[in-house]
Order: sequence, then C-alpha cells, then structure tokens
Amino acid sequence: MTDHDKIWEVDHLPLDPFWHRRKVAIAGAGGFLGARLTGKLIRQGADVRVVARSTNGGERLASMGASVRVGDLRDPTAALALVAGADIVFNLAYDIRGSREDNRRIAHYVASSCAAEKVRLIVHASSIAVYDEWPDGTLDENSPSDGRGSDYKSVKREIELEIYKYANASDFDAVILQPTIVYGPHSTLWTDGLVERLRLGAIALPDSGQGICNGVYVDDVVDAFVGSAAKARKGRQTYIVSGPQPFSWGELIQGYADAAGGRVVRDTQPFPQVEVAPRTGIRRLIGDPMAIATLPPFRPLLGFVRSRLGQDRLDAVRTGMLSVIGKVHDFTYRPAAQDSGLFASKGTCSIARLNAEIGPPQIELAEGLRMTQAYIRWRYPR
Repeated sequence: MTDHDKIWEVDHLPLDPFWHRRKVAIAGAGGFLGARLTGKLIRQGADVRVVARSTNGGERLASMGASVRVGDLRDPTAALALVAGADIVFNLAYDIRGSREDNRRIAHYVASSCAAEKVRLIVHASSIAVYDEWPDGTLDENSPSDGRGSDYKSVKREIELEIYKYANASDFDAVILQPTIVYGPHSTLWTDGLVERLRLGAIALPDSGQGICNGVYVDDVVDAFVGSAAKARKGRQTYIVSGPQPFSWGELIQGYADAAGGRVVRDTQPFPQVEVAPRTGIRRLIGDPMAIATLPPFRPLLGFVRSRLGQDRLDAVRTGMLSVIGKVHDFTYRPAAQDSGLFASKGTCSIARLNAEIGPPQIELAEGLRMTQAYIRWRYPR
C-alpha cells in the first residue's frame, strides 16, 4: 500500500486472533481486490503467500509483507507451489482481458491443488452476473443461475461449479462470494474506466441516470472476504455482496465528474433503441478511444507492455494520453450501447444472508464517493 492508498482505505475490522500467523495463499493478489485483501490480511497478522506474474508486480506485494513467488497460475506447478501448506486459499484470479480458456484453466489448477494439498477452506471470488435475471430481477442466492447468458456469466458460473466439484470430492469447505458493482480506488471497470471517459468529454446515461446501480465500495467487499473465511461453516456457502443500499448510476458517475471534470448528460437516443451490439474496429475507436484495450488484436500487445512496464507505469502513460486526447476532441460515451440493461436496470439483490452470517456492509455511497473522489484527484489531476 502506498501512502496515498491510506487516505481512501477504510478498515472497520478489529484485529481478530483467528488470523494470527494463519497460513494464507492468495491467487490473484496483484489485482484490484487481491492487493487490498493482501494488505488487510497482513495487518490482521496472517502469514500471506502470493504469486506475481512479474518482479514489478511482486515488489508492491512484498513491500506489504507478503511472501512472493514469481510465476504464472496457468502452470499447474505454480498453483501447487502457491497453496502448499496453506490453511486457507483465496482465489481472486480472473483476468477480464484474458481468454475464457485461461481463466477456466487457472481456476481448475487452484481448485485441484487445494484438493491435493488438503487445504481446509477456499474462498472464491465470483460475480452477481452468474444469475439468469441479472440485472433486472429481484435476486438472492437461490435465484436461477444455470441459464444462457454472456461469456462472462457462463465462465463465472462454470468456475463456481468447478470449485463445488472439488470441494465435494475432496472434503474441503468452500465459500463463494458474488460481488455486485465494485467501485472505488483502482477499480478498472467501474471507476477508472468511467473517469477516463469523463475526461474525454461526457457520459450519456439512459433514463436520465435513474437506473439502479447495486454498487459496493471495495473495502466492504474485502471485509466480506476476511469475515467469510473467519466465520466459514462446514460445507459450501454462497453470499451476494453489495452495499448497504442501492443508488442510481447518475449519482455515482456525477460524483466522479465532480472530481475529474467532464459531464453526465441524458442519452438523447430513445431507450431502449440505443445500439446494443458493441461496435467493432475503427467505428468503435472513433466513438470511444478507450476501447482499444478491448479489441482482440491489441490485447497481446498491451499484455506484453504491462508485463514489461508494470501496471502503475502503464497507467501513467494512459493518463498522459487521455490529457492530450481530451484537449483535442470532445467525446460522448454511451455505456448503454454495450450493456443496455445494466444502465437502465430497476433490479435489486438481497444481502440478507451476508448481513446475518458475515456482517453488514458499512460504507454508504456518500462516504465511498468521498474517498473515491480523493483518489480521482490524486490520480487524474486536472
């Protein structure tokens, strides 16, 4: 953790003797949630082991006090080395830029290694998106989740079933956490990506931004990981993780705009007649220059650059490019063109099970936005 990170990190958890010298392994420790979890468990007194893909990524984790191995979890020997001797394994390894096959392979290697090493408990990061009626339904952990859907939905559900399979066959306990929209500092998808588009001009929202966002601040999610492991019951448990109350997309994104600049406007295209299918190639780049990272031809190149420069340096380069582009062009980003249902959704989800068995989330939108705005002003100075 950097000195800046301390400004916007909230730690509501008291020290718990359960974690003192507890042997913990974290897959995906270099990611948004994984890094936050690593720091919190170390402060709780746990003995934390992680795998980093590069020495650059490992340096930050080592500075927190983690034991770092450099390796790639797509290699089964790396997964086995990570979990060997661990009492609890947290699996947060998922690369949204990676392939379906790679993400499934990593989950398989982590789960099978837990079985081989007789790990007591695995806590796995899934997603609210596994549910068939997301984002329009009224959901709880008993809602249907095995229907058809996006590639992201299906692979997340397949990985859940893989975890269950190994837990049932090998008699280790499993907790599946299903976060909703996780916002806050370093959230690539739900904070940085939106802020970067605001800096290019405007974000246009359907229904004047009144679609419901089932959002949750990052530290409430990390606290759910810590709490669910300490309070885990025998067998397998699943918990939806969301914030204390839902809020509107307009409230969240306007909070970003207040710190970063840019505008939040009403989508002038009649909803739902906005473009639903993502545009491809040059058409997409003209409308959204940040989309380059999602185009298949550029993914391997960006992955190579990230491995060489490290994520922090790559972020600095991207921030500089944004400043230049924003001074020349004024773009309007329409997120409903990629996910029409999400940004006009009226669906909600229940966190009753989380509240009763793990503990309620603590961070309301006003507090979460205050800390996120401090991060935005630091990372994206005007």
